[in-house]
Amino acid sequence: MIISGNPAFSADLPQLGPVVSQPQVASAPFSTWSGCFLGGNGGVDLATWNIGISTPAANLPSRSVDGVALGGQFGCDYQVGNWVFGIQAMGDGIGGAKYVLPLSGDPIMQEKWFATATGRIGYAVDPAFLPYLRGGAGWAGQEGGAGWTAGAGIEWKCLPSLSLFVEYDYLGFGARDINLGTTPPLSSNTNLSIQAILLGFNYRFDFGSWVTTRY
Repeated sequence: MIISGNPAFSADLPQLGPVVSQPQVASAPFSTWSGCFLGGNGGVDLATWNIGISTPAANLPSRSVDGVALGGQFGCDYQVGNWVFGIQAMGDGIGGAKYVLPLSGDPIMQEKWFATATGRIGYAVDPAFLPYLRGGAGWAGQEGGAGWTAGAGIEWKCLPSLSLFVEYDYLGFGARDINLGTTPPLSSNTNLSIQAILLGFNYRFDFGSWVTTRY
């Protein structure tokens, strides 16, 4: 007995729809804040002197003088989650910050530079934006000596190895006995403070391991 094939059998098979490819999920690379950096800065500073003359006894008026600051910094950061911990050294030359005697017009004090060595803590609210606080030791040349400093700023990572920042710093120095170098000689008890607003950049080396963010 001959069994004939059923030509309609293929028509009974379920029809497959068009193949739909799954969309690919892209990854955008960015780097952490971990790593060391070297950069430069510039801005304005406000030096304020409080001077008391001890020989002979007298008081000179407190005076605040604007100057121009220009310098550089280097340091290292380490990121844990969103928190960033670091250390930094900074040094700036100062131009124009002079204390001038009110009557004679002679400059008796001038700040020529300041330097800081600080720790830093920040919180990355976004991979590219880092608000931070910093504090530690400060030094000022000629009449400042050693003191302390505290400041705050925000840093923006505009490229994987380049960041820009704006920062406010306060440097305070205890009272010191200084010979003013005048004729006749005058001895003073001087208290100096410096406030600085700085703009700067950091070039970052070995910027840490690369990670990815999905979108």
